[in-house]
Amino acid sequence: RLASSSGDNFVIIWNLADGAQIARLESHTNNVNCLAELADGRLASGSNDLTIRVRPLANLAVLAACGSAFEFEEVARAHRDQKCLGDLFDAAVVQSDERIGGSDAAITRQAHAFDAIAKVITSDDDTTALVERLLDFVRDDDLLPDLTRQSVSDAAIEKLAPSALFRVVIDAKYVAGPRLLLYVEFVSFLIVMFCFARVATFDVLDFSAPLLLPTRAVERTAALCVAFAVLAYFSARELYQMKAARAIELALPENPLWSKNRYGKFESWKVDGLARYAMLILRLVVLFVAWLPLLPVLLAVFGLRCADKEYEWMDAFENWFEANIVKPIRHDPLTFLGLPRAWRRDYWNFIDAVTLGCAWAAFVRAATPGTRLRTDLAAATAVLLWLELFGFLKNINQSLATLVLMIERIVDDIWVFLFFYFIWVLLFGSVFYLRLGTRHADTFGFHKIGAPNAFESVRMTIFSLLLFSFTGDVDPDNFPTHVDKALLVVYLLVTVVVQLNILIAIVGDSYDAARATGKALYYRAHLELVTETSWIANRLLPRRLLPTVDDRWIKERLAVALREQGDDDRGRIVDITRRTRAAVQADTQRAIADLEERMVERMDAKLDEVLKLLRARENSTWLF
Repeated sequence: RLASSSGDNFVIIWNLADGAQIARLESHTNNVNCLAELADGRLASGSNDLTIRVRPLANLAVLAACGSAFEFEEVARAHRDQKCLGDLFDAAVVQSDERIGGSDAAITRQAHAFDAIAKVITSDDDTTALVERLLDFVRDDDLLPDLTRQSVSDAAIEKLAPSALFRVVIDAKYVAGPRLLLYVEFVSFLIVMFCFARVATFDVLDFSAPLLLPTRAVERTAALCVAFAVLAYFSARELYQMKAARAIELALPENPLWSKNRYGKFESWKVDGLARYAMLILRLVVLFVAWLPLLPVLLAVFGLRCADKEYEWMDAFENWFEANIVKPIRHDPLTFLGLPRAWRRDYWNFIDAVTLGCAWAAFVRAATPGTRLRTDLAAATAVLLWLELFGFLKNINQSLATLVLMIERIVDDIWVFLFFYFIWVLLFGSVFYLRLGTRHADTFGFHKIGAPNAFESVRMTIFSLLLFSFTGDVDPDNFPTHVDKALLVVYLLVTVVVQLNILIAIVGDSYDAARATGKALYYRAHLELVTETSWIANRLLPRRLLPTVDDRWIKERLAVALREQGDDDRGRIVDITRRTRAAVQADTQRAIADLEERMVERMDAKLDEVLKLLRARENSTWLF
């Protein structure tokens, strides 16, 4: 093997026998200037990013060559026989850090390696070295942020998170603070819901008597004060979460517009066509807005440079402006504005933000003298609060989380269908509104005499078509001509018979897929929870309230995880065996049925031949 490095920040491992590239190591963030071979097949590299990295080259090559779960198990079994499973664990972690084959491929390879290690471990094996490495993994504060920073896909995380070894890491990080914080926040959220219920009952329904305090006014004031305090905490938590995700993302800003050569000069565009101009225009607009407050300083620097004057603060300002304004905007304008990609990718964060906004508006309006909580605002806030309850349930218990995550998966899968369905409704809505709208508003009633026409406005037309689709509640009087009735039949035929059956099929497939990956979805959500809350748990929660995660804890949890994986494997084998047996029985029954049918046909044919011979013999005997 040959290792090479250059100014592209990469270290490439080559196979000298055929000249093929074995792996590309991508952990350095600047030019790699030197390489050195160490003992035991390790490779050291030094870079301008002020780091020296040491890698187990032999094991990296072995893992990179594995293409199936069986090959990973063979490698793990060989390392177990040599009593060096810890070295294989290190190699799996390092190849993930090096993003060999890309971030998703490296994470998937790490998941396969972890699964293989878990499958080959027996009760007689010494797991001390593996426990030590797992403990180091748990204590790595950059582990989970790195997954976010590398933009690892949800599919890759769903393969890694449920593996036995990584579950130990997630559980250790979970009990080290996020679990207690989750229950504290859940109780606080229930308090907010109770406070909102009391305020809404007082202001909207206006018939409730006090429950806990002497008078209605005192109880209302106390509910508002408690609600404001809890909302302030959740708001600060959401803002700090966005700030932390932004800092993680901008630690290594990208340039999605153009690539540079080794000398830092422009080399080529990364995007072409309208996409390039759209990205450039958005970034230039945000950059212009960011320039405006700093315009006097920029003009002063420009004027001094024109006068051939140089000061230290000028270089410092330019470096600050490049690092904190230009690079973040070039990386992603929305991230620069405070909406990082990791935050935008999870739509629960948008639900959190909207819920906080509605809750603040509701409680502020209720607390303002001379005003009362409006009914529509109270209804919207109630809906959002109940949605937030589902967000808490998906993190508390795996059984509860499975159903919530299944619903999430179904919503993700049907949005394209809903888009085309809405276009279909608009298509027929425009036709019915033009034919039966205001011109016939006084002629045809909606379901009964004196009711408004079903197509008197655009909003009423859309509502009527949706009502036809899902309830079948159609009033023939609203369709006076044969053409209108024919249009209605076409609409109902395509909507009810075709599109709704497609929707049922999509929901059924999504449900089956989510059910099959329920554990993976749960541990991915668990991983996201730990990533979001570890920082605040470490700062707010007293350490004496948290369990100690040490070698003993890791060893006990590893034993449980390995036993659970064994049960899962046996359950999977039993399930596969049951389904295979059922399929074989069904095929056998079909084959037997076909065989019996052919045998009956042949027997009938033979019987017909015998009967014909007997009739012929009787006829010949009668003649004689």
